[in-house]
Amino acid sequence: MDILYGGTFDPPHKGHERFVELMMARLPDARVHLLPCWQPVHKDKATASPEARLGMLRALLQPWHGVRIDQREIHARAPCYTLDTLIAWRQELGPKKSLVFALGSDSLAGLPTWSRWQQLTDVAHILVLPRPGCEEALPAAVRQHFTGRWLSSRDGGTLAQEACGRAMELSGRALACASSDIRDGHASLADTVPGRVLDYIKQERLYPSLEVE
Repeated sequence: MDILYGGTFDPPHKGHERFVELMMARLPDARVHLLPCWQPVHKDKATASPEARLGMLRALLQPWHGVRIDQREIHARAPCYTLDTLIAWRQELGPKKSLVFALGSDSLAGLPTWSRWQQLTDVAHILVLPRPGCEEALPAAVRQHFTGRWLSSRDGGTLAQEACGRAMELSGRALACASSDIRDGHASLADTVPGRVLDYIKQERLYPSLEVE
C-alpha cells in the first residue's frame, strides 16, 4: 500500500511531522510518500522556492528512512491537479495495488473546489487526517459522495486489500499547526517547526521577514 501525502510544505511544521508519525504507527506496512507541489492550485503562491521546500522536507524526514519524497509535481514546474498525479501513480502501480491519498479534514471539506474531485476515489482511497479546529460539517455533496465508502479506523487492512474507492479517518491526536499562520507571523517558527527544519531555515536564511531565533 502506497500513501501519498500532498501539500505545499511552506514550511513543513510539527503538524506535518505528527501526521507522518500517525500514518506510520496506524498503517505500519504502508509506504509513505510526501508530495510537495510546485505551486498550490487553491492557495496563494508559495513563499519558499521549490528547492528550499525540498530541503526542508529532507530535514523533516531525517528520522524516517522509509518515508520518501515524490518530486514529480516539483519536476513538472507548473501547478498540477491531484487527480492527474493519482492517475499517473495508478498507471505505474497497475489496477490491483492499493493507492491512498492522505489529506487534512479541512481539505476534505473543501473538495468541491477541486478539479474532478469525485473521480479521486476511482483511482485511490482517501485517508483523512484530523485537524483540530476543523470540525465543521461536510458539504452535502461530499457527504453524499462518501456515503457507503467510510471504513472504521480499525479497518486499515481493507485499504491494503482493495485498490481504491474507500475512505477512512486516521485515529490519533493531531496538532493545531498551519503553515499560513507561521508565514503570517501568528505562530513562531521556534514553537511550530521541528528543530532540524529550523536549523535548515537558519542555514539557508529562509523566511527573512520572520523571527527564527
